[in-house]
Amino acid sequence: RSHLNYILVNMAVANLIVSSVGSFTCFYCFAFRYMALGPLGCKIEGFTASLGGMVSLWSLAVIAFERWLVICKPLGNFAFKSEHALFFCALTWFFALCAAIPPLVGWSRYIPEGMQCSCGPDWYTTGNKYNTESFVL
Repeated sequence: RSHLNYILVNMAVANLIVSSVGSFTCFYCFAFRYMALGPLGCKIEGFTASLGGMVSLWSLAVIAFERWLVICKPLGNFAFKSEHALFFCALTWFFALCAAIPPLVGWSRYIPEGMQCSCGPDWYTTGNKYNTESFVL
């Protein structure tokens, strides 16, 4: 058992969630040529796609960080163990939930996008009610 396997399984589970929910939604809505699942279905699909996508991306970041630790050894003889991998797996889900939940509770929203057969965060509305801007120095 490698500690890296925990992170890979974490990413596989996230991708499975995205593909299972997203595939069903897309096939169903393509048949009707619009978002036939209604606003609730749009919220569910947008949330699961955002959540799974972000967990997958954060898992890739953890893998890159772990590889950097192993190759560059910036912390000396630090060993990345299974406990660290499990902590970072939990952290990926926490970060993804922090970004995917706000549109469900009124900070932005999930809307149909593209061909109106899948949903995602509202990137298009420019009003202050739905968007925020962050500046990093």
